[in-house]
Amino acid sequence: MGKHESARTGRRMTAPRIVASALACTAAMLVALFGTAFAETIISTNVSASTTWTVGGSPYIIVGDAAKQVLVKNGSTLTIDPGVEVRFASGAKLGTDANGSIRAVGTPSDSIRFTSNSPTPAVSDWKNIQVFASPNSEFRHCVFEYGENGLYISVSQLDVTRCRFSNCYTSIFVSGASPNITECWLTHSAYYGVWCQHYESQPVIYHCNFIGNGMNLRLDYYTQPTSVTAVWNWWGSNTESSIRGGIVDSSDGIGSGTVLYSPWLSEVPVEEASWGRIKALFR
Repeated sequence: MGKHESARTGRRMTAPRIVASALACTAAMLVALFGTAFAETIISTNVSASTTWTVGGSPYIIVGDAAKQVLVKNGSTLTIDPGVEVRFASGAKLGTDANGSIRAVGTPSDSIRFTSNSPTPAVSDWKNIQVFASPNSEFRHCVFEYGENGLYISVSQLDVTRCRFSNCYTSIFVSGASPNITECWLTHSAYYGVWCQHYESQPVIYHCNFIGNGMNLRLDYYTQPTSVTAVWNWWGSNTESSIRGGIVDSSDGIGSGTVLYSPWLSEVPVEEASWGRIKALFR
């Protein structure tokens, strides 16, 4: 009798063991759902060799050096995997030296997010991602939130495709550069959706959505007659007077650059989803 009772007692699971087992099952389910457990990685030094930021190290929190910046050094490439979240401390920035590159290529179902590290984020919480003289940078299926500039593109030609910019001071700042900006959402910028400076800047802006910005597009300091192609975009209106009212160029007495905005779209071309589920659906 006592022998059988002892066997039964040995099979009983105590309350602490039940809790531990439940937690283990929960952790296993999370790993199964998301592929890996999440960590937190503080970035306070420059990227001096080609490096990959993975979901396993996400979120990456940019605090930077004394100047609050992290640079991808000459000849190095920072690759950011789909699903990674990069958070910025107040005033921090990520950028490239000449010949450094940032390749942030998400997927339609698993985008890359650049955002504030503040628990109560606001416009201009962090500085920007500055791509300078970069030969191989690319941003695809990324989300940019709460920066002074989501992207600052200088002396570079790169593709910015199917990205979403929201609640930045200026979503994309272009200086002496010629990026291809395609199928992006540029929304609720306090100042400009896209702000271009100097006649060397010749971005091509195609099939994008400009919604709720202070102004949609501005050209400044163009010293030579230059045309910027910005066609087949949704400008928040189907009325030419309203579209024109959201654009600042030589027609307003500002420099010599002119925006070619016709033809335009008469409806929104891209369906927006959550930051991890951005997808493009063309009607």
